[in-house]
Amino acid sequence: LRFEVHPVNDLMTLLQQGTLDLFVGALTIERPPAGVEFSVIREERLSIICGPKHPLAKRNKIDFKEFSQYPWLLPPSDTEHRRQAEAAFIALSIANVEVAIETVATSTLVPLLTQGNYLTLHSKFLLMPDIKAGRLVALRKLPPETARSLAVFHRPVNELTPLMINFVEN
Repeated sequence: LRFEVHPVNDLMTLLQQGTLDLFVGALTIERPPAGVEFSVIREERLSIICGPKHPLAKRNKIDFKEFSQYPWLLPPSDTEHRRQAEAAFIALSIANVEVAIETVATSTLVPLLTQGNYLTLHSKFLLMPDIKAGRLVALRKLPPETARSLAVFHRPVNELTPLMINFVEN
C-alpha cells in the first residue's frame, strides 16, 4: 500500500500506465478515459473547515458572506477540486475570495489551518480523524448544489487481484 496525493488527472495517467492499481478521488462530470473503471463509495458535500483557534471556529451562526473576510487554502486552479470550490463560491455568493496558499496535499492542510486564520473547502469525510481529534473544525456543510461523489478508480476488474477487488467492493 502506498499513499500519495496528486491531482486526479495525474493519477489517471499513472493508473493507465500501470504505475498505480487504484486510487480514491472525486468523480467529475467527465467520465474516466477508456480502460479506467470506477465504483462510487460515498456521496458527500464539501464542508468549510478551519483550525480550532480560527475566529469563526466557536460561532454557531455564520453568514456565507463572512467567509470572504479570511484567506483560503485551496487546490491549484487547474484541478477539479478547485473548479468545485469556485462553483460553490458562486452558488453561495461568496465574493472576493483571497487564495493565500494552493496545495493538493491534504497532509499540509492540518498544520496550516491550525497555525493561521485560513479556511478551506474540503471533504469532511477525508478529514474526519483530524476533526474528531480537535485539530480541525467543520464550520458548514454546503448546500446540495455542492454535492460530489467519491469513487475508487481502477483498471478493468479482470486485471485486479483478489485483494484489490476486496478493496473496491468494501
